[in-house]
Amino acid sequence: MTHVFSWWLAVEILGLAALPLAWRLFRNLPDRGYALAKPLGILLTSYLFWLAVSSRFMANTRIAIILCILLVGGGSAFLYLRKADTGKPLFLFLRQNLSLVITNELVFGLAFALWALVRAYNPEISGTEKPMDFAFLNAILRSEYFPPLDPWLSGFAISYYYFGYLIMAVLTRLSGVPSEMGFNLAIASLFALTASGAFSLTYNLVRRGNEGRVERSGVATAFGALGAVFVAVIGNLEGLLEAMHARGLGSASFWEWLDVKNLVTAPVAGSWIPTGNWWWWRASRVVHDVVFGQDVEVIDEFPFFSFLLGDMHPHVLGLPFVLLALGLALNLLWSKREAAWWEIVLLAICVGGLGFLNSWDLPIYFLICLGAYALASYRRLERFGRQWLTEVSFFAVMLLAMSFVFYLPFWLGFRSQAGGIRLVLLVKTRLHQYLIMFGTFIYVVVAFLAYELWRMVKALRTDNGARGFRLWLPVGVAALVVAPLAALLILVKLYLVAMLILLIGAGCVIFWERLRSLRGASVTSSATFVLILILAALLLTFSVEFVYLKDTFGTRMNTVFKFYYQAWVLLAISSAFGIYYLGPWLKRRLVPSSLWLLGFLPLLLASLVYPLLATHNKTGGFAGPPTLDGMAHLERAYGDDLAAFRWLRSNVEGGPVILEATGGSYTYSGRVSVHTGLPTVLGWGGHELQWRGNYEEPGKREPDIEALYNSPDPGQTSSLLDKYDISYVYLGSLERSTYRITQPVVEKFENLMDVVYQQGDVTIYGR
Repeated sequence: MTHVFSWWLAVEILGLAALPLAWRLFRNLPDRGYALAKPLGILLTSYLFWLAVSSRFMANTRIAIILCILLVGGGSAFLYLRKADTGKPLFLFLRQNLSLVITNELVFGLAFALWALVRAYNPEISGTEKPMDFAFLNAILRSEYFPPLDPWLSGFAISYYYFGYLIMAVLTRLSGVPSEMGFNLAIASLFALTASGAFSLTYNLVRRGNEGRVERSGVATAFGALGAVFVAVIGNLEGLLEAMHARGLGSASFWEWLDVKNLVTAPVAGSWIPTGNWWWWRASRVVHDVVFGQDVEVIDEFPFFSFLLGDMHPHVLGLPFVLLALGLALNLLWSKREAAWWEIVLLAICVGGLGFLNSWDLPIYFLICLGAYALASYRRLERFGRQWLTEVSFFAVMLLAMSFVFYLPFWLGFRSQAGGIRLVLLVKTRLHQYLIMFGTFIYVVVAFLAYELWRMVKALRTDNGARGFRLWLPVGVAALVVAPLAALLILVKLYLVAMLILLIGAGCVIFWERLRSLRGASVTSSATFVLILILAALLLTFSVEFVYLKDTFGTRMNTVFKFYYQAWVLLAISSAFGIYYLGPWLKRRLVPSSLWLLGFLPLLLASLVYPLLATHNKTGGFAGPPTLDGMAHLERAYGDDLAAFRWLRSNVEGGPVILEATGGSYTYSGRVSVHTGLPTVLGWGGHELQWRGNYEEPGKREPDIEALYNSPDPGQTSSLLDKYDISYVYLGSLERSTYRITQPVVEKFENLMDVVYQQGDVTIYGR
């Protein structure tokens, strides 16, 4: 409990440091960015810390983190006090909106406590890519300066977007929590920050109402909670399908047509609860590509799956900061003046940070922020023209340039596996699989777009003048182009592409109509912002039907994964607001509202099946003693290793190189570097290939490691120890079984090095 409180307190301190700044920065939001102050403070502190340690101005210590917090707090106070209305406004706002402050803290605190509890019943840092995440966290904590040491390729720095791991290392060191507990508390805090960020964004959209109408705080709070649930809690519809299959419902032909990978062969238990420890995994693989009869994996994760899985990957680490970027975009949209220089700087740090957190997110949210600023500028100038183009272009160039310049040390050393854009030729996502993934949100989005079209047509019917003609013209052109194209696509059975073209076409027509006929507040209304989010989400899922970013896998797997993940966030926020937006219209019409609710409520309930059943399964029904120690599970099968890891963590300072067995990805190999952060000669070679785009260096090391463990020749061994600057050699059961180590090899190490640790079947040699 002490560790949970310490971590929570660390987050609160960082949030308080940035609160005065958030008050200034988010001046256009009804909640003045209160909830977003936490991710803002975390990001700014971590950014300053990264700069200071990368430039070797400071070392990677707790004192350095505290100094960075003080800098953020000082800068925050300065930017707050530099205006005439000093002191009172912030405190007055907090006092007058105490219920909102308490609600925000409850959303964060309860979400954090809930997910800490879930992790306590499933704390193991093992399986999937948790070892990689833990290795990065420990390596960053061990590195004296940045870029941090690569734990799986000694002598090299991490070649990955590691900012998220650095952020969690900052919280780990600041809170004083051991990394094996910090790992699980990091997942809990990411869940909480995501929930509170989604709450804030939806609250602000609803509180602002639409087209000048201010909504009551209680209503905005209720829909804010719905936004948090939509983004962070609900699952896709695969959970219901799992329950149906386990119950024995549906014919064999139905399940074969559905074609969710491995679901057709899942056991039928005769109950509504699926059996098998990994049944919940299939929810992240509902899109199933088959090329020339061969399965091609496609990943379609969503936030709750990620939190449940517990991998601390960049797409999860970036979630709170994605919502921060959306909050900044909304603030830009509602601004009535040009952005000040300090606002562009802060915006660039936040948007540029997305590239360092999860590089796929940078272009998405840069464009959303740019679109929001362009609309705000259009509202101020009331026309498109040279002045508008100059202002928007200047903003775009400055924001993009600073987003890269502020993180230049990372980009200069970054190596990527990306190999350009490729066409998707042989596969297309099937409509029903897309709807399994996004069906709940698409149902709301279709209603939202239909309502907007109805309003537009109704307005146009009453306007027969020149203005009406200018509006009818793009509608007619769109209908003449989109409708035949959609019909053709349906004829060739490209149902999903046809649906997306219709929805995107409808969205574009509505957007055009808002620009041309609804000037003033309507151009920058909440509904307009949501329309931008909807179009962005639909375009992201549309694009992967035709192109993907080439990587070492050579398929669209990662592109679908990254784009669908952001589409989920955008559609979830849009759907929460969309339900609010449709409310007044539905209230006045009993039959349409009844029919709409008859479709929505079952979808919502179906979306809740996955989190309920999957959490119960993943935690073992919350049985057994809870612990947040992610290394405790090693005691059962790898007790000697665990004792050795703890000795190394306590007795070895800095980042000396340790030799251990290398092996394939997703194996126990590399476990010493994982649990200690000490760089090893080679860990998971396959992952180094993914990060660096080639296997040249790892390929050289594999035979050398084998020679070190197999050859009895002391001369060759001494030369290789020097070559890789190896300070420690780890000899455990994995090394003995992998390399079949003989007694002459043991004697070789004993002659060349000292035995610094020995317990059970583990011996560590040092020099």
